[in-house]
Amino acid sequence: MASEGEHTSGRDTGGKLPNPAICRARPAKLPDMAYCLVRDPTECEHVRYFNEVAYCTHPQREAIIAKTVTQEERRAADA
Repeated sequence: MASEGEHTSGRDTGGKLPNPAICRARPAKLPDMAYCLVRDPTECEHVRYFNEVAYCTHPQREAIIAKTVTQEERRAADA
């Protein structure tokens, strides 16, 4: 399991991306994309790289972003 502040990768868990239990993302200013926060997302069919930055193009990326924000808020409240 990833430590606090560290994002899980598909390879670490043996999971295949995209995977709702693994995927994490933040809003990006590019249309139809979000920053992918998963370590080593190279096997995900929805990852796109620009200038060595991983972007998520998953059709449900807004839900992934919302889940990421909620988890980060909970972690901050517990700190």
